[in-house]
Amino acid sequence: MKKSTLRGLILILVGISLLFYFPNLVATSRSYIWWLLSAILIGLITLAYFLKSSLTHPVLVEKHFNSDAAQSLVIESINTNIEIRKSLSSTATVQLIGKSSHLSSDELDISFDDTTETITISTGSNNYLRSFFSFSFLKLIIDLPEKHWSSVRIKATSGNITMNNCQATNIQVKSISGNVIATHMDSSQLSVDVLSGNIKLDDINNTLTSLHTKSGNIKAARLQTNNLQFAAVSGNVHISGGSMGIDGDAKSGNIKLLLDQIIHHSTLSAKSGNIMLSLLSPSQHLAVDYAGRSGIGKVHKDGFIVRHKNDHRNEIRGLFGNGTTSLIVQTSSGNFTLQ
Repeated sequence: MKKSTLRGLILILVGISLLFYFPNLVATSRSYIWWLLSAILIGLITLAYFLKSSLTHPVLVEKHFNSDAAQSLVIESINTNIEIRKSLSSTATVQLIGKSSHLSSDELDISFDDTTETITISTGSNNYLRSFFSFSFLKLIIDLPEKHWSSVRIKATSGNITMNNCQATNIQVKSISGNVIATHMDSSQLSVDVLSGNIKLDDINNTLTSLHTKSGNIKAARLQTNNLQFAAVSGNVHISGGSMGIDGDAKSGNIKLLLDQIIHHSTLSAKSGNIMLSLLSPSQHLAVDYAGRSGIGKVHKDGFIVRHKNDHRNEIRGLFGNGTTSLIVQTSSGNFTLQ
């Protein structure tokens, strides 16, 4: 007997015990409602185990292709997690593993076109309504030989995306629902756009980094980029890296930056969150212009020359050195700290 089936039977027995062996606990209307809701919850959990164990079957699809002549890579998936890894062999391998219901099993396959300079890998059904009512727990694993792609584009409807050791001139990642994790990436441009999910980066080296999420946090460590653009509607932003220019906004979350220097004209804004900027290296030529509606701005760093300060209007303007590089900061109900 499968473990999931055994768990389902145990839950059913527990539900029966609650309903038949504890009648005295349902004497009052409040107790009755409590035990009724408990029985419904147990029934839903049992149904989930039943669907997973009885209506799904293992899926294992594997294909190989040669990526030597290809310049671009396109990956599209529906209700599937994606993992891109570095391959030790010279041949690329694509695997689709997991479980899926019989409703969509006949449509599950890996399709790709390697007849042109662009390799397209896609999974799942084009019937979105049918995919919604199916039960699947799938993962698409792509092992790529070491090479520098011209472009890598990933589009996922629902599923997490994990990328490791991917090199390309232009990398674009779009996800409607799911987290995006990228490590050891080397590119000229990296763009990550998530509707609902977190973005987590580590050891990124590029020229332009663009990060957007409507519902989720943004976290990047060891980020080496010339220009960083980020926007988070509902979530916190935590960035640590080298010297860069920044254009960042957070609607309802905090912004925390730990950088070497700001080397290009930059803007930071937050509506209902705090902004904390820590610069490790001495700021040579940075002009700071802060304005807050109900927040307070503070600069705790040696060498800062205050040119204008209005506590009533929550304004601070000053500079380090000759102030050739500008930093404009705005908050609504949050504070700003530069240290």
